[in-house]
Amino acid sequence: MAPSRKEKLAEERAQKKRDKERRESKLRAESDFSLRPHPEWPTHIVRQVQSTRFLPYFIYAPVLWFAPISYLKFVFWLLLLGFFAEIDFGTVFVLFSGFYLVFTNFGRARKKGELSPYSVFNDNFENMEGTLTQAQLEKEMMRKMY
Repeated sequence: MAPSRKEKLAEERAQKKRDKERRESKLRAESDFSLRPHPEWPTHIVRQVQSTRFLPYFIYAPVLWFAPISYLKFVFWLLLLGFFAEIDFGTVFVLFSGFYLVFTNFGRARKKGELSPYSVFNDNFENMEGTLTQAQLEKEMMRKMY
């Protein structure tokens, strides 16, 4: 027995909806904003979060960019901040936390041969490619004047 007109329309709507979802997921995966989740997140949690329809992608994606342990460290830091604020040393704690982050280079060590963005930390004060120096700026300004 041939399908009725209503059944055909329902099937067409369902097919269009599936196609639209495929296109949206492909666009979401190919967009520049689509950074991959941190590899420490279990795959089933990532899939569950990505399948939610009540939150837009740009809201839940940043949550997955960081390792799960990072959130525990942040909560621990907030607890310590609360403790030090209670004993009137909150400002000192924030200041020392900032120094700690700067001196530990935010957890990222440079590879051998990699240049720092700050030339004072490089051997022979070598500048990165594309850095605007005072000498280059003066040279460009003088060329325009004459």
